[in-house]
Parts: sequence; structure tokens; C-alpha cells
Amino acid sequence: MQDAAGNEVNDKLNGYTFRVVAGNNSYIEASVDDNKKVITIALSTVQSLNTDANIESALKGLKVNGIELDGTNVIFTVTGTGNLLDGTGPGLDVRKYANLDSVAKDGLTFQIGAVGTPEQRVKLNIEDMSSSGLKISSVSVATQADATKAIEAIDNAINMVSGQRAELGALQNRLEHTINNLSTSSENLTAAESRIRDVDYALAA
Repeated sequence: MQDAAGNEVNDKLNGYTFRVVAGNNSYIEASVDDNKKVITIALSTVQSLNTDANIESALKGLKVNGIELDGTNVIFTVTGTGNLLDGTGPGLDVRKYANLDSVAKDGLTFQIGAVGTPEQRVKLNIEDMSSSGLKISSVSVATQADATKAIEAIDNAINMVSGQRAELGALQNRLEHTINNLSTSSENLTAAESRIRDVDYALAA
């Protein structure tokens, strides 16, 4: 484990527990079991949850070393009255993620070529398509005015989803076009190699 300055704190995390005081008689506790690949975050009955600054100050810069994880065998559990949150506030279920990388809001960049030049990279950004992200989680049809607003909100949500699908479709078409070009190049190289071999055999004869 390293602190924010990069200094080694210890070489084995199994059984270690980290605790952050959240109030006069409450605390937030995180324990690590590197045998089961489990990180447990436990919260006591908290009178006030306004402890983000304390938690950030205590945990900023910490990182775990020496545990090889592929993201599929790691489980975060929360006990008590608190929730595990991501950087934007909504609840976070780590088991739904393919890995534990935190992705910035500007999306992911994939390298699809042999070298990491900008021409051989593609960028993918998927917006929040949940009901809250589409701003339709609180629509109501209780009154005529509410129903009119609901129709407008749903129409905007449909446009957002259609736009996202169009972006994904364009990226898929680009990748398929690249695959087709690579397949054609491979066939041409195979044909060229065959002709060179024929010439070599003819010269050898």
C-alpha cells in the first residue's frame, strides 16, 4: 500500500482495517481480505453524513499494490445505514462493472491499431441512459399540464437515445470498415506471398 507521496506503507493488506471518524461517536470502516479478494465498507449509525471532506482527506492518494485483480472477482459490500457511491453521487454496484477503472465523463479511448497514433484510436462516450439521466424519472400525468410536460420530456428522452444509438452505430460501422480493409490487405499479402513462392520455385528449377 502506498500513501499520496508514493511511500510504501506495508507489503501485505490481508486483514488490515482502515477507519475514518465520521462524528463524535460514529465512524466509517473499510477492511481488506486479499485471500477472498473482498473489500468491505461498514458504516455505523451515522448522525450526519457530511463527512466527504474528512474521508477524502484521509484516503486521498492511497492505492493497493500486490493484488492481481481482473475486476470480476472483487466485491464491495456496505453494511449499516450508508451507501457506496460513485463520483457523481448515484449508488454504485461494483459487481456490474467489467473492471474497477474510473472513467472520466469524456468517455473511453480505444487503440485499434498496431501503434498508438491518433489515427489508430477511436473514442467512445456513452451518456447516462437511465431514467434520471434522461430526466424522465419524475414525470407525472396527474394533470393535463403534467401530461403535456411528460410528453415533452419523453420526446426529448427518445431523441437522446436515438442520438446515442446513432453514435454507437457510426462507431460500429467504422470498426467494421476497418476490419474489412484489414481482411482485404491480408488476402492481398497472402496472394503476393504465393506468387513470390512460385517465382522462387521456378528460379530454383
